[in-house]
Order: sequence, then C-alpha cells, then structure tokens
Amino acid sequence: LVKNYPKCLNVDHFVNDKPSNKMTCTRGNSLTIMPDGAKPQGCSGAVFLKEAQTEDLGGPAIVENFLDKYNCFECEYFQRCPFSCFIKQDYKHIEQNMDECVFKATFRYADSIR
Repeated sequence: LVKNYPKCLNVDHFVNDKPSNKMTCTRGNSLTIMPDGAKPQGCSGAVFLKEAQTEDLGGPAIVENFLDKYNCFECEYFQRCPFSCFIKQDYKHIEQNMDECVFKATFRYADSIR
C-alpha cells in the first residue's frame, strides 16, 4: 500500500514527513448494524469489544497501556505516528505476531523506498 497508494488517507502519514500525532480510525467511514438492527453511535469498536476490554473505555489507562507497550515516547517516528485504535489494542484476545509496533515497521519501510 505504501508503495502503490501513498496518497491514501490511512497511508499518507507514513510518507509525508509532516507531524501528525492524530489517531486514525479505519472504521470511520463505515456503518455498523448490530444483530438486533440497532445502529450504534460513535465508536463501533467500543460496542463490539466491550466485553473483552482490559480497562474502562473512558479511562486514561487504555492510552497509557498502548504508549508504554510500544515505548512510543522514545520512537523516532512518534511525531508522525497516526497511532492505532487504543480500544482495538486493548482487546484481551488480540493475536499479534510481531515483536515491534506495526507502525514503526511501516515507517521504516516507507523510508527505505524513497
């Protein structure tokens, strides 16, 4: 995606060198319809993942857990990072197969192909 679609909204942060620090939501342009026909307002991730969160969704711990886990404040890409969805990252059953932050790896790849 970085190589072929650098101007895509969710990819632009990795190639433009501008400070970002604005969390991106990949569900932002979608409509969620629940099994009972209800349409939740706001974050659909909070609705779907409510039963499997490790912290209160409104508390600062969910953000701190993410920043600490990936050592964000010491990352060379911190000022440009769009971050991940903190709610998704706090999901108890998430399976991760990378030892480092996927965004850091993406920034490094984007820098390598310039």
